[in-house]
Parts: sequence; structure tokens; C-alpha cells
Amino acid sequence: MTKTKHDSVHIVFLTLFAAYLILLLKITVFRKMTHGVQSVNLIPFATITEYFQFIISGNRIIGIINVFGNILAFLPFGYLTAFVFPKMRKSSRILVLTAVFSIVIEVFQFILACGSSDIDDVILNALGGVMGYWVYVAMSKLLRPKKYAIYVSALMIISLCIGFYSFNNYSYSLPSPGNLHAFAESHNDTYIGANNGAYAYETAWFLILINKWNTIPEDYKLGLTELKNGQSVDMRIYPALQEMFDAARSDGVYPIVASGYRTSETQQNIMDEKIAEYIAEGYSDKEAIVRAEACVAIPGTSEHQIGISVDINADGVNSTGEEVYEWLSHNSYKFGFIRRYPENKTKITGVINEPWHYRYVGVDAASEIYDRDICLEEYLDEPLQVASNRMLG
Repeated sequence: MTKTKHDSVHIVFLTLFAAYLILLLKITVFRKMTHGVQSVNLIPFATITEYFQFIISGNRIIGIINVFGNILAFLPFGYLTAFVFPKMRKSSRILVLTAVFSIVIEVFQFILACGSSDIDDVILNALGGVMGYWVYVAMSKLLRPKKYAIYVSALMIISLCIGFYSFNNYSYSLPSPGNLHAFAESHNDTYIGANNGAYAYETAWFLILINKWNTIPEDYKLGLTELKNGQSVDMRIYPALQEMFDAARSDGVYPIVASGYRTSETQQNIMDEKIAEYIAEGYSDKEAIVRAEACVAIPGTSEHQIGISVDINADGVNSTGEEVYEWLSHNSYKFGFIRRYPENKTKITGVINEPWHYRYVGVDAASEIYDRDICLEEYLDEPLQVASNRMLG
């Protein structure tokens, strides 16, 4: 290969390397901020083991993407480093460089609260970098003349980057490594494995009752996962939520999470806006408050504040709201979700009919609630408290 051609190839791959680094930073650091807690894991192989448990127990997508996704994302790093910088063509050098770069990413993820900072990410990324270098070595030996190696290399790297970026944009964000055990420990719950896609804990966290008469415990802590559209949910309900949405899409129905986790401040703002709407319609302050509280939960009594309830609507393009509500009403229980505020249970729940509001309670409870046509209060055998003085009609 002539010097001119060699220089041109070098420039092309330098440009490709720069584009890859920008892409990598965009999907790891410069993404939408999470609304959840920051988590740090410094115990090697703790979350790798956890995700292999997911694969074995049936939550394969979570395990595969979190383990092999971290490896695949850094394959181009090792490959391109070896291709562009001849002095780096040693496994040990690639290993150190990849690990250092990965650590920098983890530090920025913690500072910007845009992801979990996990030593296992560094381990997997470093492994991916070294594997990328080994692929480069194999390609250099197998493909002759050298120009074939160049063409194949460019095509392989570009395809891998496009595929990874497309998947990242299509899918919802998966639970961050380390958060699951950290969240369980913060609740003094013991994680005892997964079964049929649901997480099992000694404490039935998914059956906590939050309503007008049962406020959120003061020591309640959150572990959240951010979805593609910026909404967040309790990370423990994510697998079931994703499975339910996948099933809906396969039936030609396209739901979205219109509202997930809310802070107390957000809930208060929604309440204030609703009260203002009723006052603008001519109701007195007292009447406006009564009407607003019939359709908006008082801060501290909203399931949205614990992240296990979601308002689900249609995407507005492929489905209508009615199609989504109809599908959910007949299928949500299969995935552990219930229609939390049915029209015929208003006096029990204290909330008007909300066909879009779904709450995770686990498959067993959801199935019984669906079969018996009852609400959560009835399922938990709570005293039927009728707040007629605070309800309309």
C-alpha cells in the first residue's frame, strides 16, 4: 500500500474512531438524566452474577443486554485503537486503556446522575476492548491482501455501531446494574430470586396500600429506572411492564407510559392546577378542592410517588386511547398489573374512574382481582371506607 493510500485510510479510521467515541458518550453519559437515586457498586462480579441469574430465571433480555451489551459496546474501542495506533497493539495496553476510559465514563455517570456507577461495567467494558483487539489480530491474519481487511473492518464497525445505537433508541432503558440489591437492602428486604419474570422478596412490597387513608411511609425509598421517553418507574416492575408492552404491540396495540414516578412537588403542582381549573369554571375554593381531590391524589397519597403505578395511553399514531384501554382491561392481569380505579369501585378507592391508571401487584394478586372483579382495597380486606363527604354525587 502506498504512503498516500495509507495516510488516507488512517484518516478515515481516525474519523470513524472519533464518531464511535461520540456515539459511545452519547448513549452512556450525554443521555437524559434519571430521576432515581444514584447507585454505586464496588464489589466485582456482584451484578454480573445477578444478571446471569436473570438469564437463568427467564428475564433473558435484561441479563443479555446488561452483560453482553457492555461487552459489545466496547468491541469497536479495542479494534479501532489497535487499527489506528500501532503502538497500542498489545492486549495489556488495550486492557488498561479501555478500563481507564470506562472508569471515566462511570465517574461522569455518577456526577451527572445519568446511570449507575458499577465496577462490573468496567470489567465487562475492558473485556470487550480486549476482545475487540483479538478480533483485529484475527482479521489481520485471515484477510489478505490487506485492503480486504480494511473494507471488512470499516463495514463491521459501522454496522455494529448503527445496530447498537438503533437498539438503544428503540428499547426502553434497562435497570442499572447494582440497583436491585441496593434497593432491596434499603428496605431490609431479602432478594430471593426471580420466578416467571417477577422478582421475589420476603416482603410483599408490591402489595403496599396507598390511598386517601393510607399515606406513603416516611422511610419509603426509591430505586428507579428511566424509560426511553424520560418517565421513570420502580425498577422492580420494569420487566413486567416491558413484557406487557411487547405483548400489546404484538397484538397491534401501541401503549406508552404517559406518567410514571412523580415527586411530591410534581404531585402538588398537578393538584394546584386542577384546583385552579375548577375555580376558573366558577366553583368555590372548597368545591374546587373537593372535586380536584376526587381525580388527583393528595401529595403523600399517590401511588405515582412510589413508582409502581403508571398512567398508560396510546402513542397517538398507531392506536387510539380506547384501543389501549380495552386491551389493558383484558390482558394487564397476566403481567401483574390491575386497573387501579374502576368505575364501579369509586366509593371504595376514593378516586373517580381512571381507565389509564394501572398498578403493579404481582401476577397472583392481579389474577384474583381480575377474576373476582374487585379492587385492591377489597383484595387486601381493608375496611371499606366510604368518603361520601369528599366524593362527587
